[in-house]
Amino acid sequence: MVILHSVIYISPDKGFSTSQLPTLWVVPLVAERRIGGRVLYFCEECGLAYEERIWAEKCEDFCLKHNACSLEITRHAVNVDPEDLEE
Repeated sequence: MVILHSVIYISPDKGFSTSQLPTLWVVPLVAERRIGGRVLYFCEECGLAYEERIWAEKCEDFCLKHNACSLEITRHAVNVDPEDLEE
């Protein structure tokens, strides 16, 4: 099972009007898979793989905000044989 995003609800402080909705934050949680003896982290938006979780999180955050990939981030992606992804 893969969790795409974690949703965190923050209740308004007592000073806020009850008509206000709570703040909703979407926190990217990348997919983690063990492939060929190494752990890889995947951006759930574009599918690129990274050896470091931080780059996959940055990639997913950028993809969600801009509906595109960042060349600065994707240069840290690693090649994965498509046959290794089949389960």
